[in-house]
Amino acid sequence: MQKELPFKETLLVSDMDGTLITDKFEMPERNIEAVRLFIEGGGHFAFSTGRTVFSAGAFFDRVRVNAPCILYNGAVLFDYSKAEFLWSADLPESVFELCSAAIQRFPDLGAEVMTDDAVYIIQVNVSTRRHIINESIHYLMRDLADVPRTGAHKIIFTGEADELQQALQFVERQPNGGWDFVFSSPNFLEILPQNVSKGTTLV
Repeated sequence: MQKELPFKETLLVSDMDGTLITDKFEMPERNIEAVRLFIEGGGHFAFSTGRTVFSAGAFFDRVRVNAPCILYNGAVLFDYSKAEFLWSADLPESVFELCSAAIQRFPDLGAEVMTDDAVYIIQVNVSTRRHIINESIHYLMRDLADVPRTGAHKIIFTGEADELQQALQFVERQPNGGWDFVFSSPNFLEILPQNVSKGTTLV
């Protein structure tokens, strides 16, 4: 007798932080079991997250995916089964001029540049250190001038909420070469390729 597959041809895409993972960056057993039963029932499960390829993949010892995942808050669609980038959007090279102006104007901000295969830390503060620890980020310390100008999927400024609001007002006054600003939390101001989000990539 053929096994019943109640979730056949059903795609479930879940955020990670604050959804699949708790605020303490742990994955509850009930979530792990729910995903397992969903996949066994014929469902297709994927992550949709701001995390990088490596940071999202760090949870595969606890839960698995069987569909391409949306990463970098929509800038990447990645197939873990093939270890392959199916689609990606890059920031224009001119964004580094904006980044340079911002960190000079706000020297207490943390700054991170995320590419296919690396996270470059440009400036460090308490929020940056917390981000590295909480998401198990493997990173390289670099001066901004030494970061590759191509292949950046997103840039994150980290810091106190009030200073990031000031930073947003500053960068919004600068020339825009094709990017959007998004707060992923009160302490994270992200620069993403224009018109890119988890939702647009899912569609």
